Amino acid sequence: MTTQRLRQLLHGFQLTRVVTACAELNIPDLVRDEPRSIDYLAEITKTQSEHLSRLLRAAVTLEILSEPSPNHFALGIHGQYLCSDHPENLKAVAVCFAQPWVWQSWGQLTESVKTGQTGIELFSGEKFFDYLAARPEAQSIFSAVMASGSSLDEELAACLDFSGKKRIADIGGARGTFLCKVIQKWPQAEGIIFDLPSVKSEAGLHIESQGLKNRVSFEGGDFFKNLPLGCDCFLLRYILHDWNDNQCRTILKNCYAALPPGGSLIIVDTLMSDAKEHELRARLLDINMMIQTGGRERTESEFTEILKEGGFMVESITRLQSRPGMAAMLASRRAQL
Repeated sequence: MTTQRLRQLLHGFQLTRVVTACAELNIPDLVRDEPRSIDYLAEITKTQSEHLSRLLRAAVTLEILSEPSPNHFALGIHGQYLCSDHPENLKAVAVCFAQPWVWQSWGQLTESVKTGQTGIELFSGEKFFDYLAARPEAQSIFSAVMASGSSLDEELAACLDFSGKKRIADIGGARGTFLCKVIQKWPQAEGIIFDLPSVKSEAGLHIESQGLKNRVSFEGGDFFKNLPLGCDCFLLRYILHDWNDNQCRTILKNCYAALPPGGSLIIVDTLMSDAKEHELRARLLDINMMIQTGGRERTESEFTEILKEGGFMVESITRLQSRPGMAAMLASRRAQL
């Protein structure tokens, strides 16, 4: 590795912050339809025009924006993915990455490696989900990230077979974007969004916006204590990677207790591997889980083993085209643990 390449890596956090600041200020949406002057953008965003112009010119070098004429800014080739109406927009992710509970957690990475504590506990004294629950704005930002990525949810709803399912619960389902896609595609089924009571209002708004009030309901609770009864399928999308192995065993024990024999689990998570095309993303996700929630990403064999311990047998694994490195695992509940 040359020193030039290493310098690029060292400056990576600065590049991230340029992108996230543009997202926070809503710049891509403001210039989506036509170029806008720096004075106009400064007035709308309530910023200092001279300082804003310096930020935006840095974004031009990253092709987030362009400057078609002096002091007038438009979308660059990458900026479309930060626009709110783009079907695959990453705006919610960018805004999330700008939050202190992300930056400060990563800032504690060295100490986390030394102590085994999560980064968020080291800087705030709170566990990740307790931190969010105490701060409605942070909870809303996190829920928006969980709801982003419509192509993934559409692929899952299309490739997974729910034809025999009558009552499906999305465990830790946040706003219920994934579950609503499933229920819309499979009209014989009803759904339950099961999550902390703090997300009930957001989930209710989404259910209503999808016209599913008669088929989807919200149930508040804690999956470390109990899970809804009367379901034949549980969805665990981005859930198990949040927790360590012992915590996952508790979740799966509760799944086993709540589901009937032959009931199904569908787990959507990253599968760790040595495939170079997505190895870095998986490694960074693994560190993110380590410093925020205390969880981890797992290999196929690790998932298979922990599910077997919980009384579930992996029936199939579907690799997802919209998110390389991710997979949907179908597991069935055995009659006896």
